[in-house]
Amino acid sequence: MRIEFTAGGTTIGLAEISLRKANLAHLSALAWAQNLSMPATA
Repeated sequence: MRIEFTAGGTTIGLAEISLRKANLAHLSALAWAQNLSMPATA
């Protein structure tokens, strides 16, 4: 994967933000699916 360096590092910042958002969405979807499949034992 190649990252372009721009003035101020905007490209890197945007890529990092979108990666983190995708990762968060993936993790929350996983947690939601696990909550559905597991009985609540609070």
